[in-house]
Amino acid sequence: YPELLQKAGIEGKVYMKIWVDKEGKPREVRIVRSDNELFNDAAIEAAKQFLFTPAYMNNGPVSVWVSVPFSFKLR
Repeated sequence: YPELLQKAGIEGKVYMKIWVDKEGKPREVRIVRSDNELFNDAAIEAAKQFLFTPAYMNNGPVSVWVSVPFSFKLR
């Protein structure tokens, strides 16, 4: 959570597309829409740490784009 936004009590969402390779690793992250651009870097860094189950087509793994919403909520 970006410290500035946390201190200000701001919540929001970032919608992104992630290019997932044949091993399930994120290779590229693109922001589609964001409630506040100050969330973008934190969302991208989190997305780069994901590990996905690879998509399969014709009996083998394939690279695909996936859409992922990131929610930043205060507790």
